[in-house]
Amino acid sequence: MSDRRPPLGFIGLGQMGAAICHAIHESTPNQPLIVVESNPDRQDWIRSNMPFVQLTNYQDLFSSCVLVFLAIKPQQIASLSDDISSLLMTDHVLISMLAGVSCASCDTYFSPASVVRIMPNTPATLGLGVTGIYFPASITDESRLAVQEVCQAFGLCIELKNEDDMNLITALSGSGPAFFYRMVHACIQFGVARGLDESLVRDAVIQTMLGASHMLKNDPYPEKQIQRVTSPNGTTYAGLEVMNQQNFDTLISDVLSSAVDRAVELSKESAC
Repeated sequence: MSDRRPPLGFIGLGQMGAAICHAIHESTPNQPLIVVESNPDRQDWIRSNMPFVQLTNYQDLFSSCVLVFLAIKPQQIASLSDDISSLLMTDHVLISMLAGVSCASCDTYFSPASVVRIMPNTPATLGLGVTGIYFPASITDESRLAVQEVCQAFGLCIELKNEDDMNLITALSGSGPAFFYRMVHACIQFGVARGLDESLVRDAVIQTMLGASHMLKNDPYPEKQIQRVTSPNGTTYAGLEVMNQQNFDTLISDVLSSAVDRAVELSKESAC
């Protein structure tokens, strides 16, 4: 019996699409991956860095693939529809990574194909991503299972019952890595400003973050982990007091709220 899998398609292969492609290849090396990429420079990059990917055209992609990732920019949706609408069939399932573009908006461009929305994040390239998935009511059980299986190749999958919750996942896990990186950057800057070697302090801060994340994997309650580190009137206590005085939790809430608000704005723009 052949173990050959049906190919997976990608339209566009930027940073996020490449991260997903890489993770799928690492977890399932025999999975054929077919890509349409319009940018010649990006095509050259793919040939040099991802030799396991087959570059093709729209006609060959849709004749070969049932599942196709849409890894383009939201503003490209109308021109893409013009290019592929005549090729779409009812059995095609488009996995949309277009931030802020609702399934209803996608349906107006890509009928009769089915559309599923996902919001992955960049740690997907290591198989450590978080991916929010929204399935419209019209999706078949077979398609639902197929999409879930593919997305599990690059990390944790969270199925959302309400499409509006995709805006929250976009802020928390889609944008979230950048917010953690910003704190790491600030810690590194502090150490360097106080005279530590940059390489040394970078290693120390990054390893601290990695260790703390693993502690949370074993016991996923940050309040308890804070209590374990904090001694009365100790160094951690002193730092946490500044966080309290500066309304750190409110700042983080404002950061995430701003990201959610922008996701909502993108949804409204795409519906126009």
